[in-house]
Amino acid sequence: MAYSLIDTEDSLRDALRSFPTVSTKLPAFYFDCEGHELGRHGTLDLLQVYVLPLQHTFVIDIYVLQDKAFTTTSGNLSLKSLLQSKDIKKVFFDVRNDSDALFSHFNVSLRGIIDLQLMEYFLPERSGINLLSLRDCIDRDSALAPEVIENWKQNKASITGARSDSSDGRNPPSQQRPVPDDLLQYSVGDVEYLPRLFRMYRSNLDAQRWGAVYDGSNRRVKQSQHMQYEPQGKNKWKGPHRGTNLTSSRASSAIAPMRTLPGSALSVLSGPDKVNKCREKRPRKKQHSTNSGSKTDTAEGPYPHTMASLTQSMYQSSLLDASSTITATSGVDMNTKPLREQPLTFVKEGTSLKPQQTKQKSKVVQKRPKQNHGQKPQAPRVASIEEIPDFLSPDLDWTLCDKDCGWCGHCYD
Repeated sequence: MAYSLIDTEDSLRDALRSFPTVSTKLPAFYFDCEGHELGRHGTLDLLQVYVLPLQHTFVIDIYVLQDKAFTTTSGNLSLKSLLQSKDIKKVFFDVRNDSDALFSHFNVSLRGIIDLQLMEYFLPERSGINLLSLRDCIDRDSALAPEVIENWKQNKASITGARSDSSDGRNPPSQQRPVPDDLLQYSVGDVEYLPRLFRMYRSNLDAQRWGAVYDGSNRRVKQSQHMQYEPQGKNKWKGPHRGTNLTSSRASSAIAPMRTLPGSALSVLSGPDKVNKCREKRPRKKQHSTNSGSKTDTAEGPYPHTMASLTQSMYQSSLLDASSTITATSGVDMNTKPLREQPLTFVKEGTSLKPQQTKQKSKVVQKRPKQNHGQKPQAPRVASIEEIPDFLSPDLDWTLCDKDCGWCGHCYD
């Protein structure tokens, strides 16, 4: 268990100078925070980071350094720039309260985070909606010796008991100086076993589940920065919805490079989405309007006649024949126009065709007649013989009348 306590600016610069700057296959940095009621309503006193390539843990005393812990730089690297870099992947176990404390007290917005608690939650054989604690994960999945796990549990229980004794906020263990040895061992133990869990969980996550972990980790960071976030909420131990698109197949044990984390895990098309995508790529045939007597160009090539052109020519010829027949019988010049543009006029035999003048309809406001009180009403006016229309004249020949139309009123009696 190799660790160093960083409580001065010079020691912090030396630690930052030793941090690796080259991306590795596995995440190089594993973080955790300690404080009294860690979150926006509490304090942030210690920040520990386990550097995997160095096999070393750095415990940074935030209670002593305060803002200098995040502003001190070595070259172009500072603790704040490391935590806010989206290209450098960093592993937390339940990042929510750590992110809340960093953002509320020191304006540090985490990026590039992988939440180890969500990695365990999205395992294929995982069931239930309750989240597991770090103690349960180490006890079940770390593959450590039983005596090592027992010592780790005892050390953790001692610090937890000391925290409960100082629940009123007076002299909490994280603010005691010099830092107690059991607190240092407790802080180091929270991060040095995280790489073991990461290897085990990552080898059992396929592309879709790994994408769900990555998105869920970023979502947790955003939720912790919200105004309504409650660090000690009652529903914190409930996991997110897994969804129905996560398959239960186990992935290969090979771990992809971390620079490809936000890649094509969520861009795989399946089912109806894939079919619709293929349909959109199909070229569509160009449609051209067809004219009679001219060739029609289609997507396959020009043809002299098509079904549409033949049908249209036959229809127009039938209209011309019908118009010529009507012109010969009735003497009406149709001017070779289609029938649908000029209605037919039916005439009785023996009568002449008179052009009908269409009267434009106009709105006439009819005035109510004046009432003459005390006078007798006038008798209805009877039309004279000169005003009777020609088609009601008794001199007409009614031999062709079928007496069923009821149009003229001659057969009313």
